[in-house]
Amino acid sequence: MKAQYFSLACVGFISVFSLCGFPIPKAYACNDLLGRLDPTCKGRIFNPNPDSGSTIQVEPQTPRDQITSQIRFCNKTSNETVYGAFSSFQGSSGWRSDGWYEVKPKLCKTINVGRGYQGDIYVFAQSDTSSWGKGDASFCVNKTESFSISNSDKSCNGKDYKLVKMTKITFDNRSTQTFNILD
Repeated sequence: MKAQYFSLACVGFISVFSLCGFPIPKAYACNDLLGRLDPTCKGRIFNPNPDSGSTIQVEPQTPRDQITSQIRFCNKTSNETVYGAFSSFQGSSGWRSDGWYEVKPKLCKTINVGRGYQGDIYVFAQSDTSSWGKGDASFCVNKTESFSISNSDKSCNGKDYKLVKMTKITFDNRSTQTFNILD
């Protein structure tokens, strides 16, 4: 009697078919009990109407480490060209600052930070008359030319180098973060 009760409970729930020893019908593999797409289903066949015979292929999600993380500098000033820089953590190499990225007024520039980058980066922008950065942390930049400086949080030696205060931005589940530069 107990076994029959268990069998009846299993038949009523498609999501536990495999737990009960029944194969999941292919047409229902990505459907919940009401025929809706199961959002946890990745790369299996979804059939919105199992009786119709039509199917839709659900694309598997791209793993985080295969997504290129990007920072977008958006210059929302009315007439100033700005130059952006950022500092990102590079594991055993420490923090590395990179810049300058020219951004004309009313435009954006997107820079690749790295594949699957997660965590904090720090951003800074400057023009001939202003600078943007809250001061969450200080990093070394080159005052006059393009740069890539390793250990930029530890040392800032050289006549063309200076420390600047940068704004922290956290990369979580999004692959692109935007730093808006305002008048």
